Amino acid sequence: PDAAVPDAAVPELAVDSAPWPDVLRSTIERTREIGTSERLADHYAAVVDCVESNRDRLTGARAALLHGDVAMPNLFVDDDGIAAIDWELAHVGDPARDLVRAEDQLLNGFDSTGPKRYAAALYDGYRERAGGLPSGFAERRPVYEVVRMLGRSGFLDQWATYLDEPIDALADRAEAELQSRLDAV
Repeated sequence: PDAAVPDAAVPELAVDSAPWPDVLRSTIERTREIGTSERLADHYAAVVDCVESNRDRLTGARAALLHGDVAMPNLFVDDDGIAAIDWELAHVGDPARDLVRAEDQLLNGFDSTGPKRYAAALYDGYRERAGGLPSGFAERRPVYEVVRMLGRSGFLDQWATYLDEPIDALADRAEAELQSRLDAV
């Protein structure tokens, strides 16, 4: 702290030390709060069930400060590199989740995956900066891919506008995709 500022005036960072699966459940609830569509509301319960049934797989993940919304509008890119902005969804948790989320938001579509070479470049860049992928990434990734479905289910109306497709067709595709991801866990 600055010597000119009395200790009482320096705010302290409050950190909740809840187990990671509980923090993840809180982020799922936050997604429900900010979601714009309740059409696939049953997806939230399915995702929570997946997190709970994989609690042992998720517990003990290394904690780090996560951005929580690594998407193009939240990245500042210039000749010196890339900086993340808009930290409103930041939280402490498993870096593997943020990496899965970043890949999904930066490279994938509603129910499609981007080019493998782009994903490889993302992972190579992560390894270069972090010294490797997060420990246990491969075993936790399928659970986080289930959690990522809420970025579709909870915002189905927005996807329908963006993709210019009937919402019924998107809902059917989202149901199938969630089931496919659950089956992969």
